[in-house]
Amino acid sequence: MADGLDSVRASLGDRYGLGEVVARGGMATIYRADDRRHGRIVAVKVFDQALSSAVGLKRFQNEIAIASALQHPALVPVFDSGGSAELLWYTMPLIAGESLRSRLTRETQLPIQDALAIARDVAGALAYAHAHGVVHRDIKPDNIMLVSGRAMVTDFGIARAIATAATERLTSSSMAIGTVAYMAPEQADSSESIDGRADIYALGCVLYEMLAGDPPFTARTAQAIVAKHFAERPPSLEVVRATVPPALQVAVERALAKVPSDRFATASDFAVALANVPTGEWTGGARVPQARQRFRRPPLLGLAMAAGAALAVWLLRNPSVAVTSNRVVVFPFETPGNAASTGTGEQVALMIGSVLEHTEPLRWIVGPVLSAGRSRNAARDAGAQYYVDGAVVAGKDSLTVIVRLHDAVADSLVRQESATGPTSAFTAPQLALRAIGLILPHLLPPNGRVDLSYLADRNAAAIADWLQGEQEYARSQFAAALDHMDRALAKDSAMGVAALTGAKAAAALEDFDAAERFIGVALRLDKQLPERQRVLAHGIRYYLLGAVDSAVASFRVAQRADTTWSEPWTWLGETYYHLFPDIVGLDSLAEVAYTTALQLNPAYAPAMFHLAESAARRGAVPRSRQLLAQFQAANPDSNWAYQLELTVRCAADGPDGIDWAAAVRRTSERVVNVARILGAGARYPACSRRALESVLAFDTDTTAMHVIYRWSALKGLSYQAVAEGKEQRVVTLLDSALATGVRAAPSLYILAAVAGSPLAEAPAATAMATLGTMPINKMTTTRLHYLSLWEWHRRNTSKLDSVASRSRVIADSTRRGADQLVANGAAARLALVRGDTTAALRLLRALHPVGGVGPVNWDPWESLANERLLLAQLLLATGDARGAIDAADLFDSPRAQIHLLYLAPSLAVREAAAARLGLTNVREGLAARLRALRR
Repeated sequence: MADGLDSVRASLGDRYGLGEVVARGGMATIYRADDRRHGRIVAVKVFDQALSSAVGLKRFQNEIAIASALQHPALVPVFDSGGSAELLWYTMPLIAGESLRSRLTRETQLPIQDALAIARDVAGALAYAHAHGVVHRDIKPDNIMLVSGRAMVTDFGIARAIATAATERLTSSSMAIGTVAYMAPEQADSSESIDGRADIYALGCVLYEMLAGDPPFTARTAQAIVAKHFAERPPSLEVVRATVPPALQVAVERALAKVPSDRFATASDFAVALANVPTGEWTGGARVPQARQRFRRPPLLGLAMAAGAALAVWLLRNPSVAVTSNRVVVFPFETPGNAASTGTGEQVALMIGSVLEHTEPLRWIVGPVLSAGRSRNAARDAGAQYYVDGAVVAGKDSLTVIVRLHDAVADSLVRQESATGPTSAFTAPQLALRAIGLILPHLLPPNGRVDLSYLADRNAAAIADWLQGEQEYARSQFAAALDHMDRALAKDSAMGVAALTGAKAAAALEDFDAAERFIGVALRLDKQLPERQRVLAHGIRYYLLGAVDSAVASFRVAQRADTTWSEPWTWLGETYYHLFPDIVGLDSLAEVAYTTALQLNPAYAPAMFHLAESAARRGAVPRSRQLLAQFQAANPDSNWAYQLELTVRCAADGPDGIDWAAAVRRTSERVVNVARILGAGARYPACSRRALESVLAFDTDTTAMHVIYRWSALKGLSYQAVAEGKEQRVVTLLDSALATGVRAAPSLYILAAVAGSPLAEAPAATAMATLGTMPINKMTTTRLHYLSLWEWHRRNTSKLDSVASRSRVIADSTRRGADQLVANGAAARLALVRGDTTAALRLLRALHPVGGVGPVNWDPWESLANERLLLAQLLLATGDARGAIDAADLFDSPRAQIHLLYLAPSLAVREAAAARLGLTNVREGLAARLRALRR
């Protein structure tokens, strides 16, 4: 044992101080260790000699490098790895928790809610990893850690290395005995085409074990277990644990399908299915629908019990109809003849849905317009026991609203109510409010309370505007939605629901002043909002402030409050797409969030837009066109649809088929956005250049907003020219701008010179000489930022010291986030000039944007572009190649236009880091991108 420890210590070197054993397994031992380089406690997982020899150091490090790129809240990250031909190890956080295996050993079967929560967390982690092209291959209770009520997956990359090395994995107990209980048939069959569906199968096995107490297949030998995976159906959960909801039984059975194509297509689909499992009471193997029991009268008790028993048996035999009684689908109301104006049926449905949302524990789902007879099946497919429909009927001088509540399981009409009023005095939504108030008691527990005052006491005209605005927002008609919410609040200043939707619409339009005004009203009136919307409102407030960690946390809480609600997923996607949470893989995380939102509400247009943009950027032309068609069918704001059409067309067919001059005359703002999206990472440089040149050429529009967009076009073109190494183009462009009176053009000379454009040096020096005539103690933060960059570029220690000192004085006096960023950036550059890499690393790592979407897009210090590049270069120089790649990947992002300025050096950093990690394919791809950029 001493010799073994000595070998481990020798392999770890001086960087780690080895401590006690934390855990032992069949193939590895985990030690506590002191990471001396980073000053933290870690866990070191050391694999046994037989496994290490079979896998090999190079293969192991290649796979670990791929796995270490994965960053997700439910993934245990990999910090470092190493070893020799006979000893392999990697480091990870030392987690204060226990493995799922330990908990199962202690409890055997878990509460259903706990099993669901764990499986959902793991499915989310798998969805993220699969989106990055990584399959785990060894999902089992031993590789799932339980930490603070959440599940985390460990050992990504290890199983792939083992699978690649092992030629006799079914007869080698050291490699297979611990995993065959969770191994998909195609994986056990040594199939070459293993994809994420193998992980879905394994998670199905784990979920089965959490519920039943044993894996679905057990036997005395590994070969016998594998044979059962191929040939047998697992014992039915309804037999081994009668309280398992039928919907959960269905989900597990689908995950355990023998043929991959019969399983869930993605881990996200599995997670959504688990989120839709009813959470009501279960007894004796069949759910007792509480609300349905209340409809039975005492004289019919015996008949009701017999019918209930028959229904329970039918549900168990047909588990696809499993539903929950607190979920209600509301379908748009019919408007026969000329009963009401266009959209009245949708407005009535929205009013009823809002009432349900304010009545705990009910949850409503937006229903589509359906032909007669299809509503029942649609409700059941959505996991809802009840659905509401009705009609708005016009009389000569009156309107009547008929509201019907149906039981989708029993296929019966539970209750019908109507309300009539003179057309001049009542709107259809108000009449619907009166009618639904009579129906609500039938959906609530005996002591349930119905309180409609938050709407009944509101101004009728304000309600009409709010409802119309809600319809416009759902279609991405953001300008119209904002106008209606403004009107609603003008008529009724205490309408919190209108303020919240106004904030969402204004944020989508990037009118952040209006968004903050609206969200302030919503939070002041937050007692009107249902709990989940109150949490969402706080998340949006954090989003607008740029407090990304708090925003993400709020949206996660809102997701847990209602797992069928698309809004928090959309806003989580917005946070990942536009801002800078401290996590790797933001673009992929944004796609997962938007995709989940769209799965939960396929008609929700706001989630389609960025998904289509992302698909276009990565070259997925068919997918981008499909999403564009869906978005257009939702009847969104015409300029948003036009922007998306230009993006998809140019990515698919190039810039020549687009009349850019006409596009700019229509909307220069959208053309600039197209250029920013397609120009990011120089994915479509021709599209970006043509779009921006058209905006810059359109100089007859002298409105303030077009002047702003022309400035943005000038910046984008200069950044692209620097990235492509087109030196003369940089100077010609900026000289022309300066000659035509663009007063801010000198700042672009400075940025170009700092980013490595030699021909920009002389004009930049001239600009700085002019700036230098002002005493430092009189300079604004903006000027200090440019001076800091310039003096760093010149390696002028004394001047940089003065800049850093003055910046700190301003930051300490104002306490403004932007001033803090400039001061800390200057301090980091000063530390680098002085050769203090430790202090520079500490300062650069601590830098995070403090503003919202607007400042990140427009303010060069908010994007931290120069600082991020310095961090990546410094990490590479100090041996942290993986960290360098993570830091430099951000320069492919469309979040900030200025990222393009530093694209070339960021690609060079990533190429060198990939070479150091032995990632040949990654290195070659980066090298090809760099050559294409500079040709």
